[in-house]
Amino acid sequence: MPIPDLSRHTFKALEVSTGNITKHTADALNDEKGDAIHTHLSVVPFIDYGWLIYCTGDAGALAALSMLGHRELVHLMERAKGLGFTWVKLDCDGEALEGSPTFEW
Repeated sequence: MPIPDLSRHTFKALEVSTGNITKHTADALNDEKGDAIHTHLSVVPFIDYGWLIYCTGDAGALAALSMLGHRELVHLMERAKGLGFTWVKLDCDGEALEGSPTFEW
């Protein structure tokens, strides 16, 4: 039996370190009721390990995220999208993305 083409049933995620985002952004990702970050993003939390974030192409959402102080996250999403990924997975055990800033927190 031939193996079916499952490409339309998959998605591509760029996995990077949670150290590629600031504590401010991490706190906002954890606080669904506080910072308006959740108004502009699709976020799936991995409790205690990180988040899966959809790489929006909405210019207004990206501008709002930058204005909220999440420029490093916008940078990651734009890099991921430019490389053909639709999601960014921020993982506490992930490797830092080369060429992107890293933060200690």
